Amino acid sequence: YKIYYKTYPFSISASQQDHYTIDEMFEIFCFSFIKRDINILNNWILNKMNKINFRNHKKFLTVIQHFLFHYRYFFVYILNIEGFFIKVKGKLSVAGNAKKKVFFYKIGKVNLSKKINKIEHSQSVIKSTYGVLGLNMFLSY
Repeated sequence: YKIYYKTYPFSISASQQDHYTIDEMFEIFCFSFIKRDINILNNWILNKMNKINFRNHKKFLTVIQHFLFHYRYFFVYILNIEGFFIKVKGKLSVAGNAKKKVFFYKIGKVNLSKKINKIEHSQSVIKSTYGVLGLNMFLSY
């Protein structure tokens, strides 16, 4: 995967101050998809979102969305996953009268029927100062 990683470089300028890097993200996603264990990825996202400031949660999720967009063909065709779905639900912004929002992103085909594909599911809660966020992830292979 190192060869493919060098062909799609991109960086986020503010990633160093938010305690995450693209290299670390690439290794965690690859390891989780190779081992077919979504709990590794779930725990990593949970720890990172607890470490960063609440105001940067939406930016972190946008970085994950761009990361998955750039490497979607690598994950689907090289690592042989059928699909991946991530959903974060809750109060994502700090605006005065902010309401609950749903952030989701999907790559490949995610069929929730277990007849066709094998599915790994992970669910957790992220606690913040303004409430809780629900994190759901599905990996089908």
